[in-house]
Amino acid sequence: MSKNTNRIITAAALSISCYAGTYFWYKSTESKNDVNPDVKPVAYVERINEDVHRKPVSKLIWKLLNNGEPVYSGEAIRTSTLGEVRIQFADSERYIDVEPESLIVISQTKGKEISLDLMDGSLFVSQGQNEVANANAPALTLNSVQGKVDLSTATASLSKTNGNKIDLQVLKGKAKIESANGQTKEVEQGKTAAMGAQGFAFDQNLLKIISPATDRPLYVNPEFIQPISFQWQGFPKNTSVTLYRGTSRKDLKPKELSETGEASQILSQMSVGKYYWKLVATDKTSKQVVAETSVYRLEVVSRFAPAVIFPEPNSIINKPDVTKDPNYALEFQWSKPEDIKQMVFELAKDPQFKERINAKTFLKETTFKQVLPDGDYFWRMSAIYDGIEKPIAGKINKFSLLIEKPKQKPKPQIIITWNNPTEKTQYFITQPTAQFSWTSEQKDQVKSWRIKLAPNSETLEDPAKDSLVQKIDTKDLAIKTNLTKPGRYIAMVEAFDENDQILAKSNYKELDVSPFPLLPAPKFLPGAGTLNADNQGKLTLNWSRVEGAKEYWIAILDKAGKEMRKAKFLANSTSLVNLLPGQYMVDIYAIDEYGRLSQKEIPRQVVVPDGNGLEAPKMKKLKVK
Repeated sequence: MSKNTNRIITAAALSISCYAGTYFWYKSTESKNDVNPDVKPVAYVERINEDVHRKPVSKLIWKLLNNGEPVYSGEAIRTSTLGEVRIQFADSERYIDVEPESLIVISQTKGKEISLDLMDGSLFVSQGQNEVANANAPALTLNSVQGKVDLSTATASLSKTNGNKIDLQVLKGKAKIESANGQTKEVEQGKTAAMGAQGFAFDQNLLKIISPATDRPLYVNPEFIQPISFQWQGFPKNTSVTLYRGTSRKDLKPKELSETGEASQILSQMSVGKYYWKLVATDKTSKQVVAETSVYRLEVVSRFAPAVIFPEPNSIINKPDVTKDPNYALEFQWSKPEDIKQMVFELAKDPQFKERINAKTFLKETTFKQVLPDGDYFWRMSAIYDGIEKPIAGKINKFSLLIEKPKQKPKPQIIITWNNPTEKTQYFITQPTAQFSWTSEQKDQVKSWRIKLAPNSETLEDPAKDSLVQKIDTKDLAIKTNLTKPGRYIAMVEAFDENDQILAKSNYKELDVSPFPLLPAPKFLPGAGTLNADNQGKLTLNWSRVEGAKEYWIAILDKAGKEMRKAKFLANSTSLVNLLPGQYMVDIYAIDEYGRLSQKEIPRQVVVPDGNGLEAPKMKKLKVK
C-alpha cells in the first residue's frame, strides 16, 4: 500500500477510537437514576420557563430539564438568565421556585429529610395551601457550613449572591435556625435573617420597609402608571439612600437617590413586569456603605380603572339655558371592569382635587347625575379590587360646561341600543373574530352604520390615533369581523344620514376576545400512586371522563420518556395485556370536537412485576380490549 493509503487508514482508526472513547465516557457519566428503577424521585417539575439544566453532583455533563420530569436525590439544578422552574415535592404540597441565574442541590437522607443547598442565586419556598398534608411530609431544611435552617413550616424567600452570605425572609409561618454550635432560634413571619461567615445575624427591627409590600404584587393601571413609592424607616442619620433595581438579583443597578436616610422615600417610574430591588445607605462624609436591606422581589401587575364614557376628555358640553331647563343635571357615564369590588367617582374644580365637589362610591352603577354651574371641571374614576389596599386610579379628565347655543336645525334624536349588552367575552377556535348587533327605534332615519373598534376609549376618540381604530361600514344592524389578535376591545356604533353626517353614537361596549378554553386533562383513577399490572402482564386502566371530549389517547413511554406505543379510545377504561416486566410511564390526553389536545397531567408510573422470569423491560406488544 502507498503512504497516503496508510495515512488514511491510520487517521480513520484514530477517529473511530476517539469516538468510541467519547461515547464510553459519556455513558459512564449518565445519571444512575436513568437505569435504576428502585430509586424513587424526591420531586417533579411542575412548571418551567426557558433553559433549565440538571445533573448528578458527582457527574460532569448537564442535561436539559423538561416539564413533568422527576427530580432525584443528589441532583443539581441550574437556571439560565431567563430560566425559572417550579419543583413540586412528592408526598406533600410543598414546592420551590428556583429563580433565574441560580444553582441548587437537592438531597434526601435515609431518614427522609429533604435538604437544599443554595450554591448561587435565589429561590422561593412555599408550603402550598394544605398545611395538614404537609404535617406528615419529610422535613425540609437549607444546609450551610455555618448551620442549617428548618423550613418545614415556613413560606420564605432565600438568596445568595455575595460570598457565603444567605439572606432569609420569612413571609408566612416560621423558620428555625440551628447554628454550628447547636444553638437554635426562630424567625417568625415578617422577619428577616442573614447567615454568613460569622454565623447568623438577626434583624433588630430598626430598619423597616413601609412600601411597597414585600409579600404580594403591586397593582397599577397600565394606562396611567404613577411613580412607585419606596418608603423606609430606620437607616442611620447622616446617610443618603440609593435604590438599586433590575430584572435579576445579579443585575441590580443604582437608580434614584434620596439624601435623607433616617425616614424618607424614593419615587421610581416602573412599568408592568418583575423586578428585584434593595436600598443601600451611604455615609455622606466617608461615602462608605453603612447599611443595606435584603434583596426583594417586586411584581408590578396591571389592573384597569373604569373606562370614562361621558363627559369625554377635553370636551365642551353645551347645557340648556337655565330659563328653559332649571333642573338640568349632567349625567356622568363610565364602564364597569370585571371582578371589580367598588368604583370611586371624584369631581373637582382643580386637577389636584383640592377643591373637591363630590366623591362617591358605587358597587355596580355606571351613571351618576350632578347639577353644575358653568365652568371647567376635572373628574376621574378609580377601581377597588379584592386583596388590593389602594384604589387603582384612572386618568384625570377635564371638561367644560357652557350654556347651550340655539340650534338652527335640530338633528333627529337617534338612540342606539346594543343587543346582548351584558355579553363580555367571545371565544374563537383559530381566527380571532368579533360579532356585534344593535338596534334603534329610529333606524328608518339612518342611511348607514359604522362600528369602531379600539383597545381603549381614549384611542377610540382621539383623532391623532385614528389609524389604530378598526372601522367597518355596513347598512345592516349586525356585523362579524376578523381581528388581528385576541384581547380587550372597546366598540362603538355611529349612525350616518344621507349626507354622511353623524347622527348619533352608541354607548361603549366592552368585549374580551379569547381562545376557546382547552379541555381539562383526564386523570387516571386512582388519582395518585403507582399503577400496577398483575403477574400475567395485564394492566387495567380507568380514567375520569372529560365533558366535551371526542376521544382519548393513551401513550406508553419508557423510563427516559420516549414514546413506545399509543392508541385511541372512546370509552374511559381499557386493559393492556402481555406487558413484559419492568417500569414504564403512561400518559393520557383528550381530543375535543375541534381536534385540539387537552391539557396534560404528569405521566404516571406503571410497574409490571416479574412473574415469568423475563429480564428485558421491553414491551412485546400492546393489545386493546
